[in-house]
Amino acid sequence: MSLKKKMVLTIVALIALIVTITNGYTTYQNYASHQSAMQEKRAAMRDELIGMGETVSRIVALSSARAVVVSDFLFLKEIIDSAVSSDDEIVYGIIMGNDRAALVHSRQDKNLTVLEDEASLFAAKQDGFAYQEIKQGERQLIEVIEPIVVSDERWGTVRFGISLDRLNAAIAKEEKEMAARLQRDITITVVVAFFLMIFASLLASAASNRLVRPIVNLVHGAEEIAKGKLDAEVQATGGGPEIDNLVGSFNVMVKAIRERDEALRTSMRKIEEALEAANESNRLKDEFLASVSHELRTPLNALVNVPSVLLREFVPQYVWRCPSCEQKYHPDDEYIGTQGSVLVEQCPECKVEMALTQAERNFDFDSYCSSLQLLYDAGNHMFSVVSNLLDFSRLKAGKAKLRVEHVRVQDVVSKLLAAVLGHVKSSGCHLGFQLEKAPILLGDSVKITQIFINLVTNATKFTPEGGSIDVALVSDEEYKARSERYKSNFVCFAVRDKGIGIPEDQLETIFDKFRQVDGGHTRRRGGTGLGLAITKELVELHGGEIWVESRLDEGSTFYFTVPKDTKERADDGLLGRDITPRAVEGFNRRRIAVVDEDDNQRRITSMLLEKSGFETVLVETFDKALEIIAQQMPHVVLMSVNTDNEEPFAILEGIKADRYLSHLPVIFTSNRQKHLEKSEKIGGIPIKSPVAVHHLMETIITSTGG
Repeated sequence: MSLKKKMVLTIVALIALIVTITNGYTTYQNYASHQSAMQEKRAAMRDELIGMGETVSRIVALSSARAVVVSDFLFLKEIIDSAVSSDDEIVYGIIMGNDRAALVHSRQDKNLTVLEDEASLFAAKQDGFAYQEIKQGERQLIEVIEPIVVSDERWGTVRFGISLDRLNAAIAKEEKEMAARLQRDITITVVVAFFLMIFASLLASAASNRLVRPIVNLVHGAEEIAKGKLDAEVQATGGGPEIDNLVGSFNVMVKAIRERDEALRTSMRKIEEALEAANESNRLKDEFLASVSHELRTPLNALVNVPSVLLREFVPQYVWRCPSCEQKYHPDDEYIGTQGSVLVEQCPECKVEMALTQAERNFDFDSYCSSLQLLYDAGNHMFSVVSNLLDFSRLKAGKAKLRVEHVRVQDVVSKLLAAVLGHVKSSGCHLGFQLEKAPILLGDSVKITQIFINLVTNATKFTPEGGSIDVALVSDEEYKARSERYKSNFVCFAVRDKGIGIPEDQLETIFDKFRQVDGGHTRRRGGTGLGLAITKELVELHGGEIWVESRLDEGSTFYFTVPKDTKERADDGLLGRDITPRAVEGFNRRRIAVVDEDDNQRRITSMLLEKSGFETVLVETFDKALEIIAQQMPHVVLMSVNTDNEEPFAILEGIKADRYLSHLPVIFTSNRQKHLEKSEKIGGIPIKSPVAVHHLMETIITSTGG
């Protein structure tokens, strides 16, 4: 079959189908609409009949109440006859007693049965107005029932039968008219469809001559292109806009094929760029791993090697000491010999019996302290690296949650100083604050403090000795001018340094993970490249933003924003002091009682506290702790226990029960969770050991209101 015949038949069939569906749907909608209207009309007429029956039955029930009580059957007969004759739809009426027997009744049709056992039983069960549909022969009725009540006591029942003949006749008439209309619509649909099909055949025959020829040309052109002649283009031959569009689309497709090679080359370039970016990412990760390896290996070397030096060089050695001439001899000296299995213990000079004792060597205290300081720096460095890795892991996993609370900037500064005190002293920088009238912040106190610590610590790395670092509150006007995302319910802070600055081409990537200004694991300043990335995550976790402005050799300024509580008034404290290496010497001077039965741990803790500017009172045994604390009256009690000894808890209870000592903060350290929980219930400040020095300093300052 030719394309022309197919087109004609297709068009005719489509038009016939469309006309049939359209008219059929319209006819069905009219029929459905009529049926719905008839149902609504029947329901309305039925409700009207029920309402009329309810009114009549209620009036009769009220009117016949007294006559039922006195058995006035004549009056009851008059009432029921009057009601039945009042409306042609009422075909019978009955007044029944409580014994279900009919007292009086009235019928329009004398052959109509008005009382059956089921109907009587139905009437006897009704406590209020009710109705039911019943059938009497070919006739449909609605029976309404109303009880006769006198003084809340039932004396009988009124029943009326209402005919549905008029309603059914009206419905039948409407349905007959609807059937006639439906038949007429179907006839019209068939006639219209027939003439449309004839018209469609003529139209399709005329149109096919115009449409088929261009399509044949298009097929020939496609065959040429399929042979590989991509230069060929199909020309439109007046087939109308649709054919022109088809030919144009086909030519566009051919052009797209021609441009395929160029597109492929472009895609290859993009793939190469993506591959280069992936290689760069891998390079950064490799550099990061090398950096972490270097950062951990350096302090590990110190942690492993320095203790061996201390043990070898600074541990006292055993000697023989003469009590007469005070001469000392080493046990390995050749003049100390044996006689059989007995060790000779006489002084070669005095011939006096000698005692084996422990003597101090020439002790270089400065070297000893330097070695300990090296151990502390290495441990603190490793702690910082591991903390950054853990923080980064938590943030990357989405496990970091905000504990929103009111945060005073004064408290943040106290914790900041406790954490960066060592960095400030060792770098010789000046740390200043311009935070007058700082508002109350709204966020996570620990995470906001970490933001300040990270930025100040970063600044100390790149600020030369004698340089300055300033932590400042940015005015609202400057915040608006410098940020495109100004928010009225946020406050902006700045950390400025006079360090080496950041190259302009690195400002965009300075907050990227594993990025550093002086990349490479051999750089001078150390670090893993995670500090600023973590800081950015913490700021954005609060809904704020962070950015940096810098110029080489002139320093850098890091700006960040955090939410503020607009309902709270500004902090009254004035923070405008300048923290220099000399100024921090007495910053945290407090007397601290160190209660620990472990001699080594007690000495190490005391040395660390005194190096940080605190005075210490050493308590060697638990049984004398309360007495010594009461005599010395320290500012803080630091108690450590790692065994199941109940004495530390008794001491804690004694401190809290003593009215002169109860105000003392008691920092309780242990490596057992149950100890920490028990101490907290008594009133202690629990810290799980081992304790980071900056954490201990922060707790001491916070507990004493420093």
